[in-house]
Amino acid sequence: MKIDLRLCLILFLMNSFILQSCENQAGALKDTPIVQLYVASSLEQSVLCLNTIYKEQYPKRRISMSVLGSQSARLQIERGAPSGIFISAAKKHIDVLKKRHLIAKSQILASNQVILLTHKNSPVHHLADLIKTKSLGIAAQAVPIGHYSWRIIDAQGKQDSQFLSRIQKVILSHDLSSKSLKGRALRGEVESVFLYRSDLQHMQDQFREVSLQAALNDLGRVQLYIALTRRRAQDQVKEADLQWYSLMVSNEGRNCLQSKGIFTN
Repeated sequence: MKIDLRLCLILFLMNSFILQSCENQAGALKDTPIVQLYVASSLEQSVLCLNTIYKEQYPKRRISMSVLGSQSARLQIERGAPSGIFISAAKKHIDVLKKRHLIAKSQILASNQVILLTHKNSPVHHLADLIKTKSLGIAAQAVPIGHYSWRIIDAQGKQDSQFLSRIQKVILSHDLSSKSLKGRALRGEVESVFLYRSDLQHMQDQFREVSLQAALNDLGRVQLYIALTRRRAQDQVKEADLQWYSLMVSNEGRNCLQSKGIFTN
């Protein structure tokens, strides 16, 4: 079989060109600043809003966002995950990282409110009625939304000695994030659910808010914190991270938060 040398030469040149192009692209990506975000589930939509603004100002930068529970995010950072921005729904996780010198800067960002939602056709009109619901979705106490939800449940239990034991019979799940609970509710798996007020705007077609006493509302008030993280105590904060942080706490950041139902201070 004869080999066409001209064809071989063309194929060789094409292959060399493709390899060079790939190497150039890989080099460009390697040099592109990446902002790593660890975001509490309740703030996903607000952060997506801000990311759009950030990309307009810094089009050559990349953003990597992990949406997960605050405890899971803290554990990833403790185990050496890339430094970046951590937005937490619980101060204790910020404090743990500070003690390990993994926080360069932090502050209160905003606040949210844990509320009780129930299906529009359910018999639940007050917290005491919750024992009548067919099924209840509530987060585990170890995660922020669960901590605040159970504070409300426990307070009601002090007014009615039978409330806690009867509530246990209707609990369907102990989820580890508000995002998981919200999905469960929208799929029709639970009739009533404890979520954040910021979740309500996406659920009003199916659910309504159950009115709570003022004292119980206070128990469900959640402070949200933002922090610049670093992998080691001696590391300097990356410029791209600092600029994202500054944008989040600016008026533009507050507008994104407010548009998604988050309270700003």
